[in-house]
Amino acid sequence: MKIKMMIFAILTAILIFSCTPEIDDDYIRIDFSNLSQFCLYNTDSSDVVLVKVNYQGHPSRNGVFLEDTIHTENVLYFRPDENSNWIYRYTFRPDSDIFAAKREGNDVFFIQNANTDTFYYKINVLTGFAVDTLENIDYISSLSISHTDSLDSLFILNLDNFKPYGQWKDEIINLYR
Repeated sequence: MKIKMMIFAILTAILIFSCTPEIDDDYIRIDFSNLSQFCLYNTDSSDVVLVKVNYQGHPSRNGVFLEDTIHTENVLYFRPDENSNWIYRYTFRPDSDIFAAKREGNDVFFIQNANTDTFYYKINVLTGFAVDTLENIDYISSLSISHTDSLDSLFILNLDNFKPYGQWKDEIINLYR
């Protein structure tokens, strides 16, 4: 009787395990890119940096690509002279298609193309006072851009005026868990 019960238990276990469908592991892969730029518009008297934050995440689930995740910000910083620290001045709309077109003393004019409209901004870098949606700018041409050195970039990153790449990346990873 014990042998019959053992054979019955073994056959039942084999039957249960053979009828259970296989469950594939759900595999998520996210490729990240930090395409941020530190655009330095400098003159003899002062420096202005426009940080064009551009983070991109390209998730895929089991080899099938999902919708990309993008985070953009535009943040303006000012430094009165080479020996001073960077000071936060202004945050633009989160469109990465913005550039400085003109500088008159402490006023910097920016252009932002958004679909069919163009927005003009005039920002006084000493006060941070901004006038947006001006009618037009007489002269429209991108100012020459330099790139900040690594110490300036690191100092600006530590000011915490925009979402850091690591924090954004962790939020996206937690979203897909």
